[in-house]
Amino acid sequence: MAWTRLPKERRAAALSALRADPPPPAPPAPPMEAGILLDARDRLEADKAGFERDRRLAEAQLQAERAEIERIRTSVEARLEEAGRSVAPSAAAPSLAAAPGSDKGAKAVADLAARMGPKSAAQLLQGEGEESVALILRKMDPKQAGKVMAELLTADSGLAARVTARMMKQGNAP
Repeated sequence: MAWTRLPKERRAAALSALRADPPPPAPPAPPMEAGILLDARDRLEADKAGFERDRRLAEAQLQAERAEIERIRTSVEARLEEAGRSVAPSAAAPSLAAAPGSDKGAKAVADLAARMGPKSAAQLLQGEGEESVALILRKMDPKQAGKVMAELLTADSGLAARVTARMMKQGNAP
């Protein structure tokens, strides 16, 4: 076999193929029109300004609503405190346990308390005597009564202890 010489213009391509050199870089992509980019940037800036304006407006509304809620809360607390002072404990509504048909009334209050959250139910029961609270808790689902009793314990531990003692004497603790 005879060796032939490669022409000079093919030698560089053959050497690069043997060396596994990367191919030459592709020509750069044609540049995008600058006007399209400037328009997109302007729209983004306008959107950013609009979003910032909306955020400030929402923050101002939220702050105003918080102030209104705080005003209402202090007003309600003042009214509750005033109502608490004006009604003596002996002048409160008669106890469910002492009322005729108290079983029916206790069941109605137990149903109402079961639909409320444990904390709200405990606040409702704080105004009742220990016998009434025990009667109402006996009418409730034991799990719900336990949750209400736990909230009552944190709110008025003395009442909770007396109610628990009364229910244990009667053999039906929550």
